[in-house]
Amino acid sequence: MPTVVEPVLEIEGTPASRLREHAPLIVLAAIFAIAAVVAHPYDEAWSHLLRFWKGLPRPIADEGVSAIRSLGKGEVAVVLALAFGALGRRREAWRILCALLIVGVVVTLMKHGFARIRPSGGATYSFPSGDSATVAAVFSTLMVRSWRFAPLYALPILAVAFGRVHEGYHYPADVCAGISLGILASIAASWAPRPRWGWMNTRGWLMLLIAFLGVVWATQEWTERNHPFARPDVRMFVLVFGPVLAWRIALKHLRIGWWRNSSRWNLPAWAAPALLTVAILVLSLWFSGRSTLWDRDEPRFARATVEMVASGDYLVPSFNGEPRLHKPVLSYWLMSVPVRLFGSQEWSVRLPAVLGSIATCWLLWWTARTFLGSRAGHWPIAIFATCPLVMVCGTAATTDAVLVAFITAAMALFAARLVTSQPEEAVRPHWGTTLLMGTAIGCALLVKGPLGLVVPALAFAMTALLLRGSRTFSGAFWWHVGGACLIALALFFAWAIPANDATHGQFLREGFGKHVVGRMGTSFESHGGGFWYYAPVVLATFFPWIMLLPAAVSSQLAKRQGPLLRAYLFAWLIPSFVVMSAVATKLPHYILPIFPALALATAALVMLPRCELSARDRRWLAVGRWLAGIVGVALVIALIAAPWAHLLKALELPPRLAKNVARVPQIPGLLAPALSLALIIGVMIHAAWRYQGTLRLRGASAILASGMTVWAIVVGWQALPVVERLKLSKPLAQQIREHSAADVPIVVSGYDEASFHFYMDRGPIPRLGSTFEEWAAAPGRSILVTTDEHLRSQPALAQAHVAVIARVEGVNIANGALLR
Repeated sequence: MPTVVEPVLEIEGTPASRLREHAPLIVLAAIFAIAAVVAHPYDEAWSHLLRFWKGLPRPIADEGVSAIRSLGKGEVAVVLALAFGALGRRREAWRILCALLIVGVVVTLMKHGFARIRPSGGATYSFPSGDSATVAAVFSTLMVRSWRFAPLYALPILAVAFGRVHEGYHYPADVCAGISLGILASIAASWAPRPRWGWMNTRGWLMLLIAFLGVVWATQEWTERNHPFARPDVRMFVLVFGPVLAWRIALKHLRIGWWRNSSRWNLPAWAAPALLTVAILVLSLWFSGRSTLWDRDEPRFARATVEMVASGDYLVPSFNGEPRLHKPVLSYWLMSVPVRLFGSQEWSVRLPAVLGSIATCWLLWWTARTFLGSRAGHWPIAIFATCPLVMVCGTAATTDAVLVAFITAAMALFAARLVTSQPEEAVRPHWGTTLLMGTAIGCALLVKGPLGLVVPALAFAMTALLLRGSRTFSGAFWWHVGGACLIALALFFAWAIPANDATHGQFLREGFGKHVVGRMGTSFESHGGGFWYYAPVVLATFFPWIMLLPAAVSSQLAKRQGPLLRAYLFAWLIPSFVVMSAVATKLPHYILPIFPALALATAALVMLPRCELSARDRRWLAVGRWLAGIVGVALVIALIAAPWAHLLKALELPPRLAKNVARVPQIPGLLAPALSLALIIGVMIHAAWRYQGTLRLRGASAILASGMTVWAIVVGWQALPVVERLKLSKPLAQQIREHSAADVPIVVSGYDEASFHFYMDRGPIPRLGSTFEEWAAAPGRSILVTTDEHLRSQPALAQAHVAVIARVEGVNIANGALLR
């Protein structure tokens, strides 16, 4: 019997088919070759123009070139080729490697053959441009696979070519010739036979990628150590493109379908949520320590807690020696525990918010199981934890995350009694449930005042109203609801009455009269907006899950998840949204209490079988897809523009806009994280768009959840350390401690942010008035913390014996002002 031997090498397609496939590339190669010939006589003039031109876009070009430069390097191109192979695009990967080999040989021979000196002078030759040929070989190969993305693939080719001329390494004719050679090399590589070795699957390509990255990284470290002026091109590539490539490769090799359904692992129902919450806890704690406190709310709560621990007065919080009656006391009590155990650090004062978010995640999982059974899975946790607003508030030393945890606890207890009652029987809560519910509402009251009572009480009432035709709420139900509210009020007044007596009625006047009643009718500190203020806020802060949110509402309206869940969710959402929209003072985080309900509604949609999605649901899925696409594109544009926003100061803008632009600081080093974050959002939305368009909602949700996780990691790893360089309070406090004794008094004028009080940690710090004469004439030594602007306005200090012991420069995060 004859033996059939499988060929080791295989040539794909016929010559005619390959020529048709590459016809547009042949045209492009000819165009750039002609451009090189035409540009040659004018090389000197054009090179001088692109190297030494002046004007506003010049800084943009300089920073942009530094980020894109790495795509023209040979080692980076090989990394991209191996990454495509690890992603399953093995044909393109092999063609890119072959094209790079051709480019390397041809460009080297031509450089030595023409021996053209670079515009900036140098030991190496200029014609043709190897970087332009390299990037053209990579991205022209990708164009053949998908011509609709050809303009997108052309951007890095043109950007690298512009950068080579802009930096003085090549003439325009050099880069045009290099692009033409790269395209021709890509075409020639299509004729190279592709090996059919068994080990060249996606895992084999991944192993090659890891090994090659290790060699390149070690080589780069050695080069930088021995040649200090060497450019860290590979490091820049890893910072900008590494996270998105690593994420997509991880999704490919971990197989989305495996981890999106815990039943395939034969694990208990609680195992996947437990692993997920542990990961959220670790990431949140790490994120909490990556930045100093953000003015103004975080350090106000933190400093008040530190003063509470130091004084032992747990009845009335104080800030800088004065009673702080803006919020009730429970948040300070909760923060005081980790402060007493671990000291006044960033992560310790943020720990209650982190634990509050974790508690909310578990309560959502329990509530989802109450309504949907074991099929609820871990989706409510994944959706809630990856919302941007939850990520911010869940790692901030403020009240919002703790408030949401107690409100969710009250709503979870209510759901348990609602579902356990038989459909034909009246809803009869248990007194034990009532006690727990009242305790949860009372704690919410002690965290943020009336909002902790209003949200659950309105939700209970509206649920009864929506279910009036299908279920009977007995008189006992209303007694239990009233009893829970009375228990909550009793807990609140057990603290409020003594606190009001201790402050001689100031708590009632300021805490309730000003900060509750006053905020309802008047916008405080210009924090106002129209009735529809929170509609765009939800679109931005529930991103990227707005891709599924319209269809989630549609599925609930269709009652396919049952009338109980429908009534429960709408009773939680609608009254809270209307009440918060009617209040005059508005801030984005005020709407956070409805996010657990949004997460539950979205999770219920994800768990629906594809066959149960109606035509109306599919139309609303299309609406959500376009909403997410629009918001995603806006975020990508904003992130790309952010590093250069300070350049708008040079434009002639309307006075009001110019005043706001004047506050925009220049943030060196922000380009790499901004581009990386923009890439993650773009790739995430594109991939989820494809999954959602084919009704693979769990696959789309897995991409969204993992993408936002990677996005948060990049924010903590790259973006936050860059922004930290601009903050003033912590370095200023460190310098003062280094240059003065602990008993030297401190006064402030011009810079009195709460974060400085927290990091200085020296008790109450008085504030001076508009003049410094009295301070300068006072006997003894003291420290004045002020700004250069205030200092120049006080001529009396010129004659006084004043010495500058510390100087810092940065941005006042609270108002965006540049200070020295």
